[in-house]
Amino acid sequence: MKKMILGVAALAFGAFAFGQTNPFGNIPATPPTAVSNVAQNLGPATANASETIQDGAANATTVMQAGTSQSAFVNQNGDGNQTLISQTGNVDTTSGNMNAVEVQQIGSYDESTILQEGDLNQAYIEQTGVSADATTANQIFLQQGTGQQAERNAASIVQGGVSNEANVRQTFDDNAATVEQSGNNNDLKLRQDGGPNDGPSNASLGQIADAVQSGDNNDAKIKQGTAEAPGDTSANMALVRQIGDGNSVRQYQNVTTDPASGAQGDNNYVLTYQFGTNGIVEQDQFGEANHAFALQAGSNNYTKQNQVDTENHLISVQQGTNGVVFQDQSGNTNDARAYQFNNANYSNQVQSGDNNYADVEQRGANGYSDQAQNGDNNYADLTQTNGSDNWSTSSQLGNNNSITSSQDGSFNEIDVLQTGDFSVAQITQTGVSQAALITQYDGQSAIVTQGGMNNQANILQQGPAGVNTVDASTRFSGTAMPAGSALNLGDLVNDLVTPLIGNHN
Repeated sequence: MKKMILGVAALAFGAFAFGQTNPFGNIPATPPTAVSNVAQNLGPATANASETIQDGAANATTVMQAGTSQSAFVNQNGDGNQTLISQTGNVDTTSGNMNAVEVQQIGSYDESTILQEGDLNQAYIEQTGVSADATTANQIFLQQGTGQQAERNAASIVQGGVSNEANVRQTFDDNAATVEQSGNNNDLKLRQDGGPNDGPSNASLGQIADAVQSGDNNDAKIKQGTAEAPGDTSANMALVRQIGDGNSVRQYQNVTTDPASGAQGDNNYVLTYQFGTNGIVEQDQFGEANHAFALQAGSNNYTKQNQVDTENHLISVQQGTNGVVFQDQSGNTNDARAYQFNNANYSNQVQSGDNNYADVEQRGANGYSDQAQNGDNNYADLTQTNGSDNWSTSSQLGNNNSITSSQDGSFNEIDVLQTGDFSVAQITQTGVSQAALITQYDGQSAIVTQGGMNNQANILQQGPAGVNTVDASTRFSGTAMPAGSALNLGDLVNDLVTPLIGNHN
């Protein structure tokens, strides 16, 4: 499974579009594509059309339209301008549908507030300047849909400059949003609520969120949620790409179904690509049949991914030094993989449930990996290659577990604990001054292969109802690397990530 590293990494360097091949296969359902631009005066001859052009500073435009196929176009050139557009209707077959908004603001301290109610509406908002860093502190507030029906709306936002802010909310089904921000210290908050309003006969296909941020110290938060009725499905997709240093991503997906109905939350995806240093990625999924993918290329990056329910998948790839990965899964048929390259990496994977699979590959020196599985039919595989001072510990509690570990380098240590029935452990070490400790209960088997000099292997096997008599403080002699000596990233982890964990805002 880990041999797909190159294919996964290659995705980050090519153009990505939802519906294309991704690390988890083809996406089965495709919600509407987000609008890239909205032509002015889209409506028929009988519809209302508004066009406003303002040059100068501190101008204000307010447009209020009610009905079907209305359009509003605003162009403001200057600083401190304001635009307020409201397109509403009773949201039935004759009103509140197919409205369009396009706003262009060139300058600093500009503000756009857009409200669209109903179905099949489009909004395009652009705030830019004469150069990439010539604008400052622009704001966009866009909401499509209210408590009424609001389906298949599309939003597209472009911001360039420094300290800009975009807030987007789309309610109900099958909406799409794309956001592009260039510059430094920009902020994005995007929320999509996918609660279907017309029952299983017209189930939700889900939402699309696609964000690109280029520059330093940018922040993106995306939340996709549903409150599904029995029998309905959703296929939410969120993608964030960041290029620069000190950027952060927080993505959250929540799918709830009625367990008694047998319904599933259908094939949700969250993906993040970061290129730079000191990046932070947090991705949480609550639902069924979910997927998550994170790639970070650079130094001092951090990834945390969490999934709760069944048939989940996690992949994290870090290319650089001093990276940290946490992955936590709770449910059945989970899959977690973490690939780290270069030096001083740390990886932690925790799985609780049945039929779990965990895989870690670290290349470099001073890496540390901890894998723990609690359930049945678990499998863990670790490979640490071409480095020294690596440390791996893996614990499995359950039945029919298997651990395969391989280390290539010097001063490495492997610590394996299996509790349950029919477990198998196989350790291969090639190098100098390596050590392996294996503790097994209930008729397991162990294979240890060591190459080099001054290696140590301690194996304890006990049958059914065996009593643990191992004293962890005496498991190795003084010539072996003390347990935990490779944990030189503790301060980095605490300083970098503690304030973010558990924050779903």
